[in-house]
Amino acid sequence: MNALIWLVGGYGLLFLSHFLLKKPTERIWPPDPNRTTPALESKDSRDFAKNHVAIVTGQYFMAIAGLSPILSAIMGLYWGWIPALIWLLVGVSLMGTPTEYIHIMASVRNKGATMGEIVRKVIGDASGICAAISLWFLGTITYSIFMTTMAKTMVSIPMATIPTIALTIIAICFGYLRSKRNIPVFSGTVVALIVWAFTIYLGIKYPISWSYDAWVVGLIAYTFIAAYLPVWLILAPRDFLNSGVLLFGALLGTIALLAGIPHFTMPAWVGWETARGLLWPAIMATITCGAINATHCMMSAGIASRQLDNEKHAFTVVSLGTKGETLLALVTIALIATHWDYAGFTSTVVKNAGGAFSQAFAAAAKNLGIPEHIGLTMGALTLTGFIITTMDAYARGARYSLEELARRLRPLGALHLEKPIISTFFVVLIGTWMALKTPFNQLWAGFALVSLTFAIYPYAVVLINRLEEGKPIDGHFITWIVVPGAFMYISGLAALLYFIYRFSTEAQWTPLVMATFLLVLFVLSSCQIAAKVTKLRSQIAKPPEGKVVDLT
Repeated sequence: MNALIWLVGGYGLLFLSHFLLKKPTERIWPPDPNRTTPALESKDSRDFAKNHVAIVTGQYFMAIAGLSPILSAIMGLYWGWIPALIWLLVGVSLMGTPTEYIHIMASVRNKGATMGEIVRKVIGDASGICAAISLWFLGTITYSIFMTTMAKTMVSIPMATIPTIALTIIAICFGYLRSKRNIPVFSGTVVALIVWAFTIYLGIKYPISWSYDAWVVGLIAYTFIAAYLPVWLILAPRDFLNSGVLLFGALLGTIALLAGIPHFTMPAWVGWETARGLLWPAIMATITCGAINATHCMMSAGIASRQLDNEKHAFTVVSLGTKGETLLALVTIALIATHWDYAGFTSTVVKNAGGAFSQAFAAAAKNLGIPEHIGLTMGALTLTGFIITTMDAYARGARYSLEELARRLRPLGALHLEKPIISTFFVVLIGTWMALKTPFNQLWAGFALVSLTFAIYPYAVVLINRLEEGKPIDGHFITWIVVPGAFMYISGLAALLYFIYRFSTEAQWTPLVMATFLLVLFVLSSCQIAAKVTKLRSQIAKPPEGKVVDLT
């Protein structure tokens, strides 16, 4: 395999799937362009603010991308690049994008509610509260994982200090001018990125070295501010501008690989079982981002849904976001697989995925005549751009879940956790404590399992909604909901049981506790879903006298 076939073929399939699968996906939950969205209904300018579809798409894309497509793609190479490629393309096209579409539409139709609140309303109180707790915990550990990763990366690449700080300042100015002065998206974006490009030159010329502790303190302060301030002021504009930076980085990496057309030195196929585990279900709990990751509901149901100005844009936002994430995974695999062999992969790459990505990026950039130190800086900025936007977005998503829990649970309400400033403080405090006390790999293991097992919720929500509306379970619904939903249910349960066994035999207690809680939640939700579906079908089977219901 060479980089040319890999990149052109992979990009081409993603491009086709975006257009070919639009109508089938929208048929799952037809959008109504005349319906008022929560962004237009709500007067809460902190968390609800209508935004241009380009800004919502860019913000959503950056929030879900983060370190995940890089780390997921790299770890997926344990079995070789053929299983990784198949699962990435099949997963995102047939399951990843459709489930995200369900998330955002369900939220839009429920006043911008998070998925935890939607599960509570549709499936049941117990499942909803447990799901909300899981989402709060997930957002908090995501912040903790990415905060420490960001700090370590910035310490190793001091040339990235000035442009990283500068982009935050530029984003605040962009957000203010967009909201208060209504500057055009395109021209404002071009000017902002040109100014930021100049700061890259300053960063290379004047590198600033901060200690790890200094970066941790700075990132804690930044996350608190970004998760609390109005979404239009810092989170949305920073993520959107970062999407331009990241696309440029992906484009540069692609061009560099095409210029050199290196051949893969990593094997196409390693075996059914590797150090990561059995191919199925372990690969599904390894390559989450870029294929199907149900934890993205924190971004689509709650953040993107509260900015959407028209339901007709829902598919565009989630499709471009999820497929953009897959594109990044494909670039990452090409960079790693052409720079290391399998022995180097298992001995070096898996121990420092972020550093390996930057090194491979710099090596590829040499094909374009870019000096190694500049290539390392660009690779680091690409990496940190992923990390910081996911870090602050998930912290904000955790705040949303905590606030909804405080409105339902009296003990949390007594702590006034429904107030944004208090819930933000709590998320950052707990996340920082976990970052300092829990090993990265153990936190990530739990994150990956949540990503997989939470996929039962979008399928269950749309199934129950279909039954409540009395619509037929037709061939299209079976193809896009029943079959993939059953596959994800079986795979999620198998992954939980498999990794609980592995965690117990390897004495990994933190992920074992997380996985056990997920199993309890999985079984609880399964029972509530089955009861709800059975009740609805019995009601349909016995319609009121004179009423005929289509059961096909």
